[in-house]
This record gives sequence, structure tokens and C-alpha cells, in this order.
Amino acid sequence: MNHLHIPQAALTNSDVQACFDAAVYNLADINTVPCDYSVYNATGLLDPALKLMFRAGGDYQTPWTRDAAINTWNAGRLLLPRVGRNTLLAVCVNDKNGDPIIQPDDQRWDRVVWTVGAWQYYLASGDQEFLTIARGIVARGLKQLDEEWFCPETGLYNGGSFFNDGISGYPKDIYEPGKDHSFMGEHPRTQTIQSLSTNCLYCESWRILARMNALLGIEDPEPLARHLALKERILRTFRRDDGHICYLRYPDGRMELYESNEKTAQEYLDMGVTNTLAFGPWLIRDGVRNDKDIASMNKGNNPRVAIGMVEKGHTFAMMLEGRHTGSVGAHLDFLADRMLEKGCTLAINLDGGETACMLFMGEQIS
Repeated sequence: MNHLHIPQAALTNSDVQACFDAAVYNLADINTVPCDYSVYNATGLLDPALKLMFRAGGDYQTPWTRDAAINTWNAGRLLLPRVGRNTLLAVCVNDKNGDPIIQPDDQRWDRVVWTVGAWQYYLASGDQEFLTIARGIVARGLKQLDEEWFCPETGLYNGGSFFNDGISGYPKDIYEPGKDHSFMGEHPRTQTIQSLSTNCLYCESWRILARMNALLGIEDPEPLARHLALKERILRTFRRDDGHICYLRYPDGRMELYESNEKTAQEYLDMGVTNTLAFGPWLIRDGVRNDKDIASMNKGNNPRVAIGMVEKGHTFAMMLEGRHTGSVGAHLDFLADRMLEKGCTLAINLDGGETACMLFMGEQIS
């Protein structure tokens, strides 16, 4: 690669010097490869004088979208920025209108991590022409990804966690029995889970688009609003009260309430129901109290337990102790009112009694 300018370093620490030299050798001599413009210059935007790109690495000779972004982000933008620029554009194609977009694929994070790689390249290079090109690619990409993977009910994006394309990286119940393929995309449950890492990439991508707009004088309040809304939703969904962070949200998270004669067991299975509870009376349905049944079954103060749903993925459970000196319990109408106060749009009374207790994450909390 003698025609490329490769940064050199003269370091006093020989170990650090060896690491730097090895990194430069790996990037420039091993993973910088000829770029076939008949294959990779679909947009016509690649440097006509360069004809080089970063391959994905290892046994992969092609650039791949996520690897193009990460290799440019982590090293290429600083050591070989021209090759980094070429690599980012080598994974783009033109849409039906002739505008450049990131090439479609079947992995949830590839097209969104491209935004971060492109932004990091711009920050290192100050390439204004690329900024203009990348801004259009990012805006079109996020619009397309919204249509494909955004879930308006939860305010999050569906799909597996970043760079976690092997099914062994997920909980066992995400695995589809009988599927021998290791690629997570072959296991249907991975299509509807929502993961922390991938949603963080979306959150950052909306922020990057807002910054690109500001630099180019484009007035559009949506990207910043989307960034802030997604950030708030991520914190609400994945951060637990004990300070721990969850990395995965399971599909749907919806609760529904039916009378005992409304559905058959087979109908529940056909609906995709994974868990059922058979108790009563129901306390709240569609945000309205069940005053008739509450009045007829409201038999004094007793230990009470209820479970309800505020929104998809947000379940709320309440237990009221009773029949001892510390607490006498409560009426059903008191329980229903408390569930409404907590924002439940649906709630059902469960089995209470003196022996009832509440456990969370394996620990008894009442």
C-alpha cells in the first residue's frame, strides 16, 4: 500500500509501539484489499483513483455493512480515512429514485450502525461532501427502518442485540426447537424481541441525524425529538429499580382479559398466548372499573393480590397484607382504585389470603 499515506508513531514504550505497528499492519496490509468497482460502486460515489476498501476480516473477503462501519469507526477513519470513506460507500446502493441507501440485509443492526461509522469518519476527516451524502443516506435509512422494525406500542425497535447473530447468544427459550441453524434470523422469536444494544444504536443514530441537520442548516425537529423519546423509553424499559440493566425485552408484553366463556383453550393457543391466569373478579378493563362485580364480591377487609397492565411490556402487581396486627387488608374497591392510580388499564384480582406473598427475581419482598 505504498501509494497510501500511513501514519507512523515513535513511542517510548516498546510494548505499545509493537501493538501500534501490529494494528497498522493488520489494517493496511492484511485487511485493505482491492475493491471491484463493478460490484461495489453501485452508487458511483467511490473514489475513482483509489479502488481499495476494508474487508470484513478473517475469512470474509467482502466489506459487510456492520464491519465496514466498525472497521472505519475504530481504526480506518484515523489511519486510512480515504479507504474508510470508500468502504462505507461500498456497502451502499441506489434506491428506485436513484438516491444512495445502505444495502438491505436481514440483520437488525447493520444499517443503523452504519450511521455511527459514517459520523465518526466525518468527525475525524471533516469531509463536508461526505457529510452531505451521508445525511441523505441516514435520513432515508431511518425512515425505512421505522417502517420495518419500529414498534409504536412500545416505542422501541424490534430485533436481536448488536453483533449477536448467533442463536447461542440468546436465552434458551428464544431458540426454536428443531431449528439446527445457528444464525439467529432463522429463529422466529428473535424477530420480535427488543434489545438494549440495538435500541441504543437507534437512539444515537437519531441524535447523529439531528447534528448532521444542524451542520447543514436543515431545520427539522423530528430527529432530536425521536432521540429523546427513544432514550426515555430505553431507560424505562431496560433499567431496573435495583440499578441493574436488562439487555432483552421479550415479545409483545401484552395482557388481555376475557370472561371464562369468551374463548376456548385452542383459541388462546391460536392467538399466541404463552401464559394464562384464571382468577376473578376482573377489576379494570379498558381503563374502566368493574363496579358491578366488585360490589357483589366486596366482602370485607382481606389480604389481596392483583396484577395489571399499564401498557405493553409494563406489568404492575400489588399485594396488600392482612389478618395481622400490622395490616387488616382491604376491600376490593380499594384494590381497584389503587391499580387505577398506578395507571393500569387492565387488572384482575388474584388469590389473596393470609399465606399470600410476593417474590421478585427470586427474592421474597413481602
